[in-house]
Amino acid sequence: MSKARTKKNLGICRLCNKNCNLIKSHIIPKFIFKWQKESSATGQIRMGSNPNKRVQDGIKTHLLCIECEQRFNEWETKFASIAFHPLVEGKCNKISYDFWLLKFSVSLSWRILIYSLENSGLSHLSEKHLANIKQTEIVWKEFLLGMQPHPKNNEQHLIYLGYIDSFNDVSMPKNINRYLLRATDFEIVTSTDLSFTYVKFGCFCILGFIEMQPKQWVGSKIHVKHGVIGATKYPPPVQLREYIKTRAQECQKINGQLTERQCKIINESYKKDMDRAAKSETIKAMTQDVVLFGEKAVFNSKYKKSP
Repeated sequence: MSKARTKKNLGICRLCNKNCNLIKSHIIPKFIFKWQKESSATGQIRMGSNPNKRVQDGIKTHLLCIECEQRFNEWETKFASIAFHPLVEGKCNKISYDFWLLKFSVSLSWRILIYSLENSGLSHLSEKHLANIKQTEIVWKEFLLGMQPHPKNNEQHLIYLGYIDSFNDVSMPKNINRYLLRATDFEIVTSTDLSFTYVKFGCFCILGFIEMQPKQWVGSKIHVKHGVIGATKYPPPVQLREYIKTRAQECQKINGQLTERQCKIINESYKKDMDRAAKSETIKAMTQDVVLFGEKAVFNSKYKKSP
């Protein structure tokens, strides 16, 4: 059995191109899902694609050799300890960074690109978009391997998201704060003259640009050597705000597919530890939506309660 397992995992490391034993790599880092579980009302998480099933972790695939996985883990550990936890836990509203942030963000964008290419094929995209995506993958790979000093025009941008306390858009989804503060999401976004990898986790949104219009993206670029991230006076461009809204609407639609049985399981989980639920980030985000929209933001029917 061990021989069969070893043979199954042999392959080409997508980063260094070595023929070796591949390990299962997280597409979205594990610490994010650990945080989601620990800060949730129930201690459980559900995948957005199938809300009727509880999961323990995010997507993993045989992608990297152990050396490249360790390389990524070093940058993830710094991001988690220096930026992610202090900001989401409210210990500060800004942090200083150095080279590790750009390395972390490129590694994340690169994984999204590779995963999307290998699992969906992106066959719906134009030849122009596909050519740009493949060229961007090479640029990011060379930067991660230390062959390039920066990712050239394929910039990385980080937007720190907060909750919405008012709006004047009648189409605003009623789960907007739960999406902004709690959702984990990723996709490759394309339009006529714009394309980027989109990764959303907690209150962070990282964009890896394949094609861009530089003047529209102010104050969010991740620099090579050092900088500051956190609350900013620059609002995200309109295109990103509209895109986030559509992703929240899609999440709301999918959550509407929760069965009566699963809704009852969620509600029973709340009741088992009311103190935990009351102090959880889940309830805090849910409360922000109730403030905006009233109880209809939470209760979909006489038995359903949105997570």
